[in-house]
Amino acid sequence: MKHLQVGNVAKFEDLEGRIEFVCDDYITICVSKRPNDDPHAKSNEIKCCVIVYRENWGDVLVEPIKQYGKSYSGTTNDHPGNELLPSIEER
Repeated sequence: MKHLQVGNVAKFEDLEGRIEFVCDDYITICVSKRPNDDPHAKSNEIKCCVIVYRENWGDVLVEPIKQYGKSYSGTTNDHPGNELLPSIEER
């Protein structure tokens, strides 16, 4: 899904953040970051990310993006051309 890309702002249920990871099975949305003061830590940030599995991608709202030369906003179900695909059960 073109609009489910790392860095895009996304909202799932009542949580909002940036997409941190995308694969075929799930995405993660980072909803909170804070500095990590531990000098021995591998990362200088502590992140809290929410996992959204593929079956819930239709509930993810993304910020308006440029797609196919037009602005796009809405749920992932509204992707142009989805109406031409067979139902999920038939795939």
